[in-house]
Amino acid sequence: MIFEWRKAYNVDVPLMDEQHHKLVDILNRLNTYIKDGAPAKQSWSALVDELSDYTKYHFLAEEKLMRENDYQGFREHAAEHSFFIERIENFRKGFQSNDLNVVDELLYFLMIWLQNHILIVDHKLAGFLKPVLSGSQK
Repeated sequence: MIFEWRKAYNVDVPLMDEQHHKLVDILNRLNTYIKDGAPAKQSWSALVDELSDYTKYHFLAEEKLMRENDYQGFREHAAEHSFFIERIENFRKGFQSNDLNVVDELLYFLMIWLQNHILIVDHKLAGFLKPVLSGSQK
């Protein structure tokens, strides 16, 4: 396991926490595939596609919460999401062109980005959302 979930990653907004767990699961599965020597083109590429698709779904959900609740940090937060999606698309292109050297870079990027984004950016958003949502999701 490359990314072990710690209590500190919980933002206490159930929808966000559930989706963050799913992202971490995809990252850990990708790491396992790589360590176990799964056929790269099939396994890794499929997981990178899953990661890309699920990330877009997750970011849309977060951005909807931000818009619905007039979050002042929306623009900056959404810009981080766009940066992440762009990076994942670049990694996907690397896989499609059989550049398997991107694997280690991808894992490192995912681990560091997710940690920082959840611990800093998403915690800030959650601090805003929790009182607004009053314990219930819209």
